[in-house]
Amino acid sequence: MSTSLQELCVSNLEFLSTLHGGFSSLRHLSIQGCMSPQIGMEFWSSLQILVTLQELSVGHCDNLDTVPSLDNLTSLVKLSISHCSRLTCLPSLASLTCLKELSIGLFWDELESFPDFQVIPQLESLDLWGWPLLESLPEQIQHFTSLTFLRISCFDGLEALPEWLGNLTTLEYLDIGAMQRLTKLKSIFISECPLLKERCNEESGPEWPKISHIPQITDDLTSLIKLSISHCSRLTCLPSLASLTCLKRLSIGLFWEELESFPDFQVIPQLETLVLWGWPLLKSLPEQINTSPL
Repeated sequence: MSTSLQELCVSNLEFLSTLHGGFSSLRHLSIQGCMSPQIGMEFWSSLQILVTLQELSVGHCDNLDTVPSLDNLTSLVKLSISHCSRLTCLPSLASLTCLKELSIGLFWDELESFPDFQVIPQLESLDLWGWPLLESLPEQIQHFTSLTFLRISCFDGLEALPEWLGNLTTLEYLDIGAMQRLTKLKSIFISECPLLKERCNEESGPEWPKISHIPQITDDLTSLIKLSISHCSRLTCLPSLASLTCLKRLSIGLFWEELESFPDFQVIPQLETLVLWGWPLLKSLPEQINTSPL
């Protein structure tokens, strides 16, 4: 095995025993879809020698129930442990002093609270995946004072936005809602939180006062660079995008499935990226694509 190997992806194996020699330069390791309950303790032990490892991703390992110590992986910058339906706890993250990006969640769906994890002062990006039984966000989030990116998905039981969410004043991207003190917020996206959607209703929702100060997309969000409106099964039309003169990236679609044509939307001359989501009844692409200078 070449000692210069820097990236390794292991997927869909029944068992992982150990990493032998030749991985001293490994920077990126991905373990996906492995069915062993523990992925082999010898394998985890062999990870401890990967002191240069910068990215580790463990996902879709449905029988995994334990992730042992990561204490020696002090060079990790990015860590993802998610979509492991039998996992009930997380390893200690205290020694990961270089960690900047963390993605965790979608564990055993009988858990009524999110597994404990350490506060990481230098963390800049946090991606949390929940499950239906969870009714609140992990309290630790309020102490991540360097966060610029926070995405919260699949918290179906979430009914209220915690007041402390407004203390994360360094946030630039938030995928759940907004508070008065989030003055740097540039992107807003609420998804996969049906109970939260009801509570944010303009006329009767108890959470509405917390987000009522956010301007309408069609009027005042002229600094918006990225906009995503998708996976909304009752939506039949789009707001005007004409005033979004800074918009560079647009993702839209997967609306009401009875629509036979894509809702009208303006041509945006400065747009650089367009992601379109369709549905079965659509037989053609939106005509606007022909005149868009992508």
